[in-house]
Amino acid sequence: MYNSNQISKIYKKLIRKSLQKKYSKLFDDKFYSSINNYVGKLNYKELLKYSNTMGQCNFFALLLCKIINQSFLCKGYLNKLNCIRDGYIFEKFEHSWVEYQDFVFDTTCKQVFKKNAFYQIFNVEKAECYSHNDLNDDTLFALLGLKSLKNRECLLCDNFVLAFYDVFDKNKNNDAFMENVKIYLSKEKILKKLLEISFKNLKNNQNIFQ
Repeated sequence: MYNSNQISKIYKKLIRKSLQKKYSKLFDDKFYSSINNYVGKLNYKELLKYSNTMGQCNFFALLLCKIINQSFLCKGYLNKLNCIRDGYIFEKFEHSWVEYQDFVFDTTCKQVFKKNAFYQIFNVEKAECYSHNDLNDDTLFALLGLKSLKNRECLLCDNFVLAFYDVFDKNKNNDAFMENVKIYLSKEKILKKLLEISFKNLKNNQNIFQ
């Protein structure tokens, strides 16, 4: 059975091979100049360019789809990286990526792939797909954002608040929006506490959840 270090090594080997065969290329200056700097108050371009994004695909892919018109946020499994034990799949490798026309943008390795090659290299199984326009629904966008923090709360909480503050502020009197958020956070006590602290720190000690 693969452990996390082995999976990381396999993933890195596959993306190196993809670069060598010209199935993909690294995000370059042309790519970065083509995307907006900010999502909300978050300088997303700078964060993506200079941060270690390993293990944070749900968050970074979501925001990339938000700023690329006509793109699609895809969620599913890279079956090439599944954990196998005694011939059976023990744990499927979950991943998020962005599709635009015939290309795939993977924010984890910071590469753009030819779509067909990406699916073949990683034996991709797509489970969910949301369009750029779908993310204009504030409730959907916020819930996908909250879910992207799962097991990454301490690492991403402050960046989430920068990216989503305006969305929450705009909808603070929207009962349906806030009810959906509160239902989700009722099951995520630690995340709720961290978000309360981050929101207060950003905006004059005001608790947006009150």
